[in-house]
Amino acid sequence: MTLFQVRHPQPDVVPGTCYGRLDVGLVPGALAASLDALDALDALPRGLPCVTSPARRCRELADALLARGDLANVRDDPRLLEMNFGDWEGRHWDEIGADAVDRWARDRIDHVIPGGESARQVLARVAAFVEDTARSGERDLVVIAHAGVIRSLLHLKSGQPIEHWRFDAPPLAYGSITRLDF
Repeated sequence: MTLFQVRHPQPDVVPGTCYGRLDVGLVPGALAASLDALDALDALPRGLPCVTSPARRCRELADALLARGDLANVRDDPRLLEMNFGDWEGRHWDEIGADAVDRWARDRIDHVIPGGESARQVLARVAAFVEDTARSGERDLVVIAHAGVIRSLLHLKSGQPIEHWRFDAPPLAYGSITRLDF
């Protein structure tokens, strides 16, 4: 099974804002820029089915690709949503407080942000998506998702222990494609 993972276009958020599940739109011109970047990369096979995060910033790209005839179809899967930052969603990182952020940083795998989820929970739902997709018999898919989800997929493919998972690496540009063969 091959997943052609595409990161959503640039979201319209104030720099320094914590957002994961927060359903934000795109900065003006971001959708067109992502479509142009995907065309330039020429790495996205045409006619494949697509599974997307239901977040607006992902769904808008999926719908645009479908309208152009690049995709066979599109379906949402909530397991592809970005990490849920709970009570921190929409707040500036400085506003959250150094103590709270430090507690999370010390245990990025199992610390549950109030009202949100842990990295372990993100990895578990992304793993369930991969397992269900593999069982379905689908061979090649376009997956439009978030950096945290794409990094989770990369980590799952690596087979490394969960302790090696990094929410912030590798860097993933908006609209970038990451091919992953399972």
